[in-house]
Amino acid sequence: YTPVAWSNTKEILNNEQVHELVLRATDGDVGRGRRVYLQAQCFSCHGGLQDKQAAVFGPDLVGVTKRLKPEELADAIVYPSKQVAERFRPTTVATTDGVVYTGVLTERTDERLVLVTLENRVIRIPAADIDEVSMPETSFMPEKLLNRFNETQVKDLLAFLRSLK
Repeated sequence: YTPVAWSNTKEILNNEQVHELVLRATDGDVGRGRRVYLQAQCFSCHGGLQDKQAAVFGPDLVGVTKRLKPEELADAIVYPSKQVAERFRPTTVATTDGVVYTGVLTERTDERLVLVTLENRVIRIPAADIDEVSMPETSFMPEKLLNRFNETQVKDLLAFLRSLK
């Protein structure tokens, strides 16, 4: 598994600038922030939008600005692989017939392993068919996700995150 990078997208802000914005932003427009949330596709892993289908592979963002200290939130956004809870780590399973699956591990018993893929498919693999299982300490969340947005857009996104209740 290799996290998605936005390397083909021109960076407007560097990591330090995004980190500082997340730490200090106090204003922003919630409506425009919702559009940034959509554009960055945060909803696809974190949910948070009534009108969008999502497979929740990341923590629920409702109350995230209250739950995390500003430094923790900035680190989680800018350096998503710095600290990844085990339940949100990608799991890669190679089968004895050479097929490789990546997803979130939802069950592991002596009989089978169950993954949910990013495409929201449930994969059940009998234990006898498993060749190798790995859980890298990386996040599904792409690095540099917000670097392609400008200062106003990042502030707007944070206003939207603060509005999630």
